[in-house]
Amino acid sequence: MEFTYVLAGWEGSAHDTTVWRDAKNNKGFTTPPGKYWLGDAGYSNTDTILVPYRATRYHLKEQRLSSKKPENYKELFNLRHASLRNVIERIFGVIKKKYQILRTPSEYSIETQTRIIIACCIVHNFVRSIEGVVADAWLDTETQRGSSTNIQPVVGFPVGVVSSKKMDQFRDEIAKKMWEDYQDYLTRGNI
Repeated sequence: MEFTYVLAGWEGSAHDTTVWRDAKNNKGFTTPPGKYWLGDAGYSNTDTILVPYRATRYHLKEQRLSSKKPENYKELFNLRHASLRNVIERIFGVIKKKYQILRTPSEYSIETQTRIIIACCIVHNFVRSIEGVVADAWLDTETQRGSSTNIQPVVGFPVGVVSSKKMDQFRDEIAKKMWEDYQDYLTRGNI
């Protein structure tokens, strides 16, 4: 629940991949060796971004409401991927709750808006470094002010984007191993 990298200043309408490329190619964003980032359906698999399977159930809420268990390795992978991504999406909700200036359209210049966003992220990380996980505990008890937020926005699949065959294979290996372990778990009667 802490920010590791912030690139502020892009319009909200900019495509995720465009922002990622700018961060990677022009703003010093790096991926540690042997690591990768979780991306939503707005990305394609690359050597450093791991995304869910397309045309396969994706959202936790849909899975929970349907009361269905995953039917294959792709659904299980997407369910677990969404669970991990949930933390990523939650941090945005937390920071918007903490700092009201981020909730409304700003009258400041884009440069000032960018500095405000970065400052809020820095303060958020600093408070969490001092107070730990209790830093955001009061947010869970605070009532919503007028609207509910969807922590898993629907994202359209990019058209014409080529996926990394290496990461596709890596994802398949992870997903199939998860499925084997899940089937073993079910077989032992631990439903």
